[in-house]
Amino acid sequence: MASRAAALLLLALVCIEFAAAEVVLDCCKTKTSKFFPLQRIQSYRIQDSGTGCDIDATVFVTKNERHLCVSHPSEEKWVKKHIDALEKRKQKQAEDLLQEGLGSSRNDAAAIVM
Repeated sequence: MASRAAALLLLALVCIEFAAAEVVLDCCKTKTSKFFPLQRIQSYRIQDSGTGCDIDATVFVTKNERHLCVSHPSEEKWVKKHIDALEKRKQKQAEDLLQEGLGSSRNDAAAIVM
């Protein structure tokens, strides 16, 4: 009986180890260096070959939620420029949200004082 319980425990541990090792990554298998317009890109992420994927690439996410695999920013200047523009856009959006939040707080405070 004890050997049966030990065998089941060992089997459970092996299954848990296999499940933990099965991390699914969404990797680009191929990429293109073809230019894509910045206006249609919503966000991006960098894919590095040393992090579980086979190739270095940039994944642009379009406004239609499509994922495009293009060259790594170290390989193409236009990709680096797009990433810089997306970062500026993200920073401006964060600043705008902060200003909206501060503006509504000031309006609320003014309404309370009046």
